[in-house]
Amino acid sequence: MISPAEGLDSASVGAWLGQPGGGLLAAERRESPGWSLRIAAEEHPVFALFSSGAFGDPAKGSFTSRTATPSFLGKAKTLLAFDDGKPALALLDFSTGEERPAAIAWWNLDLAAGDWASRTTFVPFFGEFLRHLASRTSAPPLRVFEPGEALRFDAASADSSAVRLADERDAAVAISAESPRSPGRLVTTADVVPGSYRWLAQDAVLDRAVVNFPESESDLRRMTAAELAQSAGSLVAGRDRARLADLREGKPLWAWFLAAAALFFLIEGVLLRLFRASAVSAPAAAPQTERKEMAAA
Repeated sequence: MISPAEGLDSASVGAWLGQPGGGLLAAERRESPGWSLRIAAEEHPVFALFSSGAFGDPAKGSFTSRTATPSFLGKAKTLLAFDDGKPALALLDFSTGEERPAAIAWWNLDLAAGDWASRTTFVPFFGEFLRHLASRTSAPPLRVFEPGEALRFDAASADSSAVRLADERDAAVAISAESPRSPGRLVTTADVVPGSYRWLAQDAVLDRAVVNFPESESDLRRMTAAELAQSAGSLVAGRDRARLADLREGKPLWAWFLAAAALFFLIEGVLLRLFRASAVSAPAAAPQTERKEMAAA
């Protein structure tokens, strides 16, 4: 991802991308409210999340500053554009000599000179954009090894004598050919500790490997009571464990709400029967009262 700034040498960036460049980029400014945004490629998958409108409008925002547009962006695919048509966010595909092309994002959006970053749609859009960009430029899958397992690497066409293995502190790890018949297959000669490792050739990363921690170190069930007592943690009794589980997972309240609803329904039925009986018996008493008054008269 390239976020240009004033004074950026677009010629060097263009040469790196294999595209014609230009000179130093100048800053362009406009008084408030500045430039507004619009979606230039609605069919692009990065906007699929916003098609329903539930996550807002990703193009709702304004900017008062930007950089000039270099000439090599004419071949880029514009995702977001300013209201005058110049690209604000563009993807440029280029070949790196590998099977999968890479993508460079030209992010001409000065977040300090606009209100876009303060809007609620910025975070979901930025997440969708980074996920799409990572899918285009993803590295080969990481190889995971178990503790005690030797790390292996097939140098293939590379010069195996120039390949070295470095740990996460950039310290060299001893390696050798797996056998005289296969000098290109390299293997570690000693046990490696858990951590991350890189296979390098002239400081270029050829492959990565990770050695996980053994599962036994995380399984407290294998520890005795004496070992647990010697640890830095504290033991939790059975009653406290149940209370801790209730605090962590909560208690199901739906059964109590269902019982309360049934109780209120029962009370409502009883009250309706009582009020209905009193309403029926009240008018019947009126004729008896009238007859007594007539007899007295």
